Amino acid sequence: MAVNVRLKHSSVDGKAPVASDLLEGEVALNIHQNSPAAYIKDSNGDIVKLAGAGSVTDADAVKKSETASQNMAGDLTLGTDKITLDAGTGEITADGVRAEQVDVTQTGSGYTYIGRKSDGTATFFIGDDGSGKFAADTIVGENNGSASTNASGIYIGKEGYISYFKSSSEASDFIVCRKHGNANPVASIASDGSLNAAGDVKIGGTLPSSPNITLSAAGSITAAGDLQVGESSFSGNDDGVIVQTNGRITASAADGSDVWNGFTTGGNRTSVIGADGSITAAGGIRSLGDAYLGTSEGVLLNGGPDRNFPGSIDVCRDGATNLLWKGWQKGITSPTSQITADGSITAAGNVTVGDYQSGTAGKNGFQLRSWGELVQNRNGGDAYTLYNNSAAKTVIISADGSTTFGVFPQSTSINGNSLTKFNASSTANIICRKTDSLYNTYHAFEVQDNTSAVTASITGTGSATFAGVCKVDRTVSGDGCFHAALNGTVKASIKSDGSILCDGSVTSGSLAPGGGGGNYFYNGEVAAYSPSASNTIFRGWDASGSTNSLVASIYANGNAVFVGSVTASNVSDVRFKENITDAKPQLADTVALGSQLKNWDWKDDAPLNEELRARRFLGLVAQEAEKVCPELTYTVPRIKQGKELTPEVVVPAVYETKTVPAVLDDEGEVIEEETTEEVLVTEEQVTPATYEQLDDSYKAINHDILVMKLLGAVAELKAEVDALKAVSS
Repeated sequence: MAVNVRLKHSSVDGKAPVASDLLEGEVALNIHQNSPAAYIKDSNGDIVKLAGAGSVTDADAVKKSETASQNMAGDLTLGTDKITLDAGTGEITADGVRAEQVDVTQTGSGYTYIGRKSDGTATFFIGDDGSGKFAADTIVGENNGSASTNASGIYIGKEGYISYFKSSSEASDFIVCRKHGNANPVASIASDGSLNAAGDVKIGGTLPSSPNITLSAAGSITAAGDLQVGESSFSGNDDGVIVQTNGRITASAADGSDVWNGFTTGGNRTSVIGADGSITAAGGIRSLGDAYLGTSEGVLLNGGPDRNFPGSIDVCRDGATNLLWKGWQKGITSPTSQITADGSITAAGNVTVGDYQSGTAGKNGFQLRSWGELVQNRNGGDAYTLYNNSAAKTVIISADGSTTFGVFPQSTSINGNSLTKFNASSTANIICRKTDSLYNTYHAFEVQDNTSAVTASITGTGSATFAGVCKVDRTVSGDGCFHAALNGTVKASIKSDGSILCDGSVTSGSLAPGGGGGNYFYNGEVAAYSPSASNTIFRGWDASGSTNSLVASIYANGNAVFVGSVTASNVSDVRFKENITDAKPQLADTVALGSQLKNWDWKDDAPLNEELRARRFLGLVAQEAEKVCPELTYTVPRIKQGKELTPEVVVPAVYETKTVPAVLDDEGEVIEEETTEEVLVTEEQVTPATYEQLDDSYKAINHDILVMKLLGAVAELKAEVDALKAVSS
């Protein structure tokens, strides 16, 4: 049978193969000048030196053959108890260690064991550094890689995957990682699929410095991209929440239930945002400033602890003519209602207070109509009362039509018509005409100037006309300019400081389905009705700059847009907190941050993945936001390599010349001359180069704090608006 001769060689002085290095028929050569030699492995698996110092002779070959064929009754011992073949057990020991326990030591770099197929192809390697390499799948334990096999084991596929299996009777963890000296695992993957880690869990990105997702051991989640819980399309009946990197939070509840619930530490629900777009808050919602104190611009919903007007809306603007409120109707470019800081109110439609109904008995209320008519229902009692500074009633108009004046009227006649004069002077007259022919057509009550031109009148049908502005000027702030009362109890008031109080509801526009849209204020409820789902029912504006900037919008379909960031934090249990105090006002910071919004493109070295760097972003610049609110930002530590400080140093290996004595035979004849060889004294030493370590840290935004600021700002806005509403009612 032909045998292929395969040569192996080494240039290391004195290097000789071991049995595991060669297959049968292989030849190994040492080509070093000081120790040239040739080796083979014989049919018994022993290494035979064919040439070189100490090589086999004919006599040795014969003797070895004879020894190999001998049968021995007792143990066979080679050397001084170095190798023993136990005749009783069949075990082979070397230095007292059984053959199956013998350690294989490789003095040079390479493999201590190589497995090959019959054609010489290597199938596995075991390196002298402890590494292993296998050409096929590897199994540890009993399982062969099948999930249907009820056996434990580890299956390592040559394609690069690892499968862990547990039998049905085992429930221990798949993977457990521990530190030296610490029995508690720092990480584990349980048999039920759960992942447990004592530290942070980092996923994706540039690990470990810039992961895409970080699950903090403290309980927080940080993500370079959007965070999603549940379904994300929101195109149908989806349930889910998305926290986007652009600062938006989107929530959807398919069953129409609440998409936000806030609770106190005692478990009381304090804030609710419904899937239908409704917002309910037990505390205040503040947009900016201290509106109810009049010290700075802002809006406060639900007055808060400093005001006794729950359900009110307080608005404060610096300029007297600055708008506090502006209402619009779809398709109309001019506002339909306005309230300015000086107290003036403008409405394109009618203003109704109370349960006024035209021509209906038993009602109490009034309506100021857009064409200038004031119509009032009164179920008994006074319909109009005017007080002087001493709180005395000076003018009373009762529901039955009777009037009372603090000054006794004068009676006279002009052009044959009956009349009554009140406080007649050289500049103005108040005249009541009583002639029947004039009662229904002309003035029942009028004011004339010196030229007898009518400047104000009330006709017999009840309509009122004023040539100029209808104005009541009071010298005492907060004094009533107009009151509507029921059985002597004031139900509605307009005061000289511009405040409006109303016990009943205040309605503007239409609240009916399919109507033109309107607003409704009653008993703490603020409602906006829109004929279109895409209409805006709330807008928040930043008025700190030269122009007003829209910073928040809530739409009729329940969508909300905020130019600032909204962040959620997971851990909020009171048992983890101490020194709990009320936070300072956040509205000013929120508005300042909103004015700093920027658009930008990411640089190539930004610590983001390729997909995120390709997007154009909207957000805050950390350095700018830090000037407004230092605690809003934090530093992500990072080091980069700078210039070379010291170069790489290589110290060559050191050898010494060693004399190898001559080899003599049994008769003292020289069979191998004395030689010299180079012996390694010190191995080559390499000292790596050193480089300057540069601080490459960068700033990041803490979106959890940003959301808390937004919540505080909204609470302040709500408190201000509620306070104003209380004043209005």
